[in-house]
Amino acid sequence: LTARVNQKYFVCRDANGALANAFVCTGNVDAADGGQKIVEGNQKVLAARLSDARFFYDTDLKTRLEDLQPKLEKIVFHEKLGTVADKVDRVAKLARWLVEEGIVKSSPERGGGPRSGGGGVPQATPPADSPLHRPADGPPPRAGEDRAHLANLAERAARLAKADLVTGMVGEFPELQGLMGGYYAAAQGEDPQVAEAIRDHYKPVGQGDDVPTAPVTVAVSLADKLDTIAAFFFINEKPTGSKDPFALRRAALAVIRLLGHNSLRLEFGRWFAPQLASLMTDASKRLVRREMAARARDIVEDREMPKRSTGAFPHEAFERKIETVSDLAQILDRCVAGEGFFYHTNFGRDLSEQFFDALVAYDDILDFFADRLKVQQKEAGVRHDLIDAVFALGGEDDLVRLLARVHALQAFVTIDDGKNLLAGYKRAANILKKEGYGASQTTRHPGPVPGPTVPQGMAAREAEWTPEQVRGDEAEGAEQKKLSYTPETEEAALIHALDTAAPQADAAIEREDFEGAMAALAGLRAPIDAFFEKVIVNDSDPDKRAARLSLLARMRDAVHKVADFSKIEG
Repeated sequence: LTARVNQKYFVCRDANGALANAFVCTGNVDAADGGQKIVEGNQKVLAARLSDARFFYDTDLKTRLEDLQPKLEKIVFHEKLGTVADKVDRVAKLARWLVEEGIVKSSPERGGGPRSGGGGVPQATPPADSPLHRPADGPPPRAGEDRAHLANLAERAARLAKADLVTGMVGEFPELQGLMGGYYAAAQGEDPQVAEAIRDHYKPVGQGDDVPTAPVTVAVSLADKLDTIAAFFFINEKPTGSKDPFALRRAALAVIRLLGHNSLRLEFGRWFAPQLASLMTDASKRLVRREMAARARDIVEDREMPKRSTGAFPHEAFERKIETVSDLAQILDRCVAGEGFFYHTNFGRDLSEQFFDALVAYDDILDFFADRLKVQQKEAGVRHDLIDAVFALGGEDDLVRLLARVHALQAFVTIDDGKNLLAGYKRAANILKKEGYGASQTTRHPGPVPGPTVPQGMAAREAEWTPEQVRGDEAEGAEQKKLSYTPETEEAALIHALDTAAPQADAAIEREDFEGAMAALAGLRAPIDAFFEKVIVNDSDPDKRAARLSLLARMRDAVHKVADFSKIEG
């Protein structure tokens, strides 16, 4: 690295790809001795640089990585987010949580990609006897390795991952962060999986970078990036326009690649709540320290509680296990009600404002990841309108499931059944729109993301139905009633097709077989074509008109279980 970066030399390798004891340098001097002195001079300079690197390496090895951790408390990660030590603690907890919740397993589905590297920098070749001299996918899962052991390894790796930032080697060569930590961990006897995770936890850095697949590495890498995104959204430092000073867009794309490459089932509502709790804990601790610095007298008083020692502060409330964002909203309700959570007016106001901002950040993060996913999928050749059609369903924050739906939809709309069903859907949707029949409430995917509570008045307003929605609901109810007339052959055929296809599609969606769901809906193609060919929807008989509009609404809503076809072009 020092030869390539500092001296601008070309580093040579032998026939086996290992580093060779040779380098190439260039000069624009026509030397009388054929360049001998130039070579000798460059050799001396490189030897001195390598000697310095060896000195840093030997010196760094004298101190264990865990003994370097206290120094991280002196490095500010961000003025509003505390120190690097604070970040390490959050990442370690999240990495453990990812394993304990079964999101990262001991043998994830690996994408078969190339080996991952360390820290996003060009890889130096480790010594042949180094514990790191193996593919970054790591050893195969040990027989009987349980989740608790994997969680311990993930937390251990996360707690040591940033320790090399305070080593002499990384201080001299910042590009080696992560890589040197992995070498030091291996040399100091850490578990090889821990050493590999330290080395590779920055990856993937760019679009062409390799994606880690070793379980411990995946847990630490994913936790590190999720924490970074949540933390900066928590303090409202979001990317705007072309400005992204904290590389959050790159981090989001890395998260998407980690999830997709390893087929990890992570619902965003699940990780955001405990991560928000950690951020709130850190924020409350900092606010307490600020209050203590500003006031030398006792500030922990509560009108309903006796005076407490300064050892028990409000941040304890956020250290309990949080399951959902809704639980956090309940904590906020108690805070506002003054049930002993805040012991000083200014402190309580500041923390509650941060809390409200954090709940808003949850929706912003979902939108942010949705935008990043659209960018990634467009670059991969997926039509933008199909992505919009799936995102329009709402309530979906499992990226693996969402992408499966998008890819199934892309395959479906390219075949004749898909094209014709789309045409029939659009015709039905246009008629319903003209008649004022709004989309059914069932168009949203089951199982919405746990979200923050909203003020009662706002909830009441959102619960009010528009006239179009009321008419749509009435039509749906009318169709369920026994028809007052004998339906025409094509009308009866469509009713039967819907009675068959809709349950089949629902069952397929439930088991995440989106190709099967669309195949079931493809059975509506011929009946809907025949219906429009032979049946008059706006019949002069009001009962027939209402029933047929309701039938079209059923067809539209059945299709909406898969995607919002109104967003699809063509």
